[in-house]
Amino acid sequence: MAGYAVSTLADMPDVPTFTGPGDPAWKPIQHYLGLTAFGINAFTAKAAGDTIAPPHDEADFGQEEVYVVVAGRARVTVGDDEMDAPAGAVVAVRDPALIRSVVAVDAGTTVLAIG
Repeated sequence: MAGYAVSTLADMPDVPTFTGPGDPAWKPIQHYLGLTAFGINAFTAKAAGDTIAPPHDEADFGQEEVYVVVAGRARVTVGDDEMDAPAGAVVAVRDPALIRSVVAVDAGTTVLAIG
């Protein structure tokens, strides 16, 4: 075993999420690459307005999260603050109790969720 892994998002298979037509494509990067220290997933919206991350908190787990917009544009809400997040934006949610959500502004918006 080499101790490292290399791949592209395109090479990783999608995992079915929910049953709604607006559910994002989900790529469980953490499991695909065999990571155990933290979670990392990629979500790609099929259409503008699709929910990438529904409103939630991480209070039960005490987990910080980072959202990295790698393609398209998203609307990220953290607590009472809503922000535009174009490709390249990085949003770190340090307080696990804050409610956060991510919605695609553009079809094909891809967001990495790291926690």
